[in-house]
Parts: sequence; structure tokens; C-alpha cells
Amino acid sequence: MGTRLIQELQQEHGQLLSQLQQVRNVGVETAEGVTLLGQVKTALLQHLSKEDELLYPVFREKAQGEAVLEGLLLMMADEMSEITEFVLGFFDQLENKPGSPEIAGLFLQVGSQLLKRIRLEEVTLYPEYERLIESSS
Repeated sequence: MGTRLIQELQQEHGQLLSQLQQVRNVGVETAEGVTLLGQVKTALLQHLSKEDELLYPVFREKAQGEAVLEGLLLMMADEMSEITEFVLGFFDQLENKPGSPEIAGLFLQVGSQLLKRIRLEEVTLYPEYERLIESSS
């Protein structure tokens, strides 16, 4: 079944991936693509905020004393910092140099990194979160 929070986060993942596909379909260099990317940025920042406020604090608390999970959380946090920096750098470049020839290549990297992260969260992190929540109920 899954917790409500995990279900919401997975739904947001699906929406983000769908939006990225829409950008691919219309082209990152088009006006419509740039508009869609603005929506992606907003949705992504809201999603990250939700994870930071609702998922990770509870996860850290419940994982205390479980060295493997504490290590997983640390690794995921470090990786997310790197991804966030790269993705926000992409959006800054998109806003400051919209016609830049690097934008299309950077967009592909952004999509690839986000897809990899989403898969890792959904396959590794979310099941562990749900296990911890269920075992403490």
C-alpha cells in the first residue's frame, strides 16, 4: 500500500518525468520548452522542499542506531547536494544564457541525473522509510 507521503512523492516523480518528456518533445530551445522548464523547476523545488521537511527528518530519527541506514541517508544527502547544485546551475544558465549551445546537452544530463535519483529513491530509500514507519507503528 505505502504511506501517503511516499505515494505523493512517487506521484510527483511521475509528474516531473512527464514534464521532462514534454520538454524533450517540444525542444529545450523552444519558447514552449523554456516555459515547461520553468514549471519543472518550480515542481522540483517544491518536491525537494517536501522531502526535506517531511521525509528526511522522520527518516533520520527512525534510522538512529541503524548504521547501514544512517550511511544510506548520508550518501543520499551528499548525492542530492551534488545533483541540486548541477540542476540549479542548469536553470541559472537557462535564465542567463537562454540561447546557449550547451543548454541541450545540459538538459540531457539533468534528465539523466534526475531519473537515476528517482529510481534510487523509489527502489532503495522509500521502501526503507516505509519499513521503519511500519515497524514503529
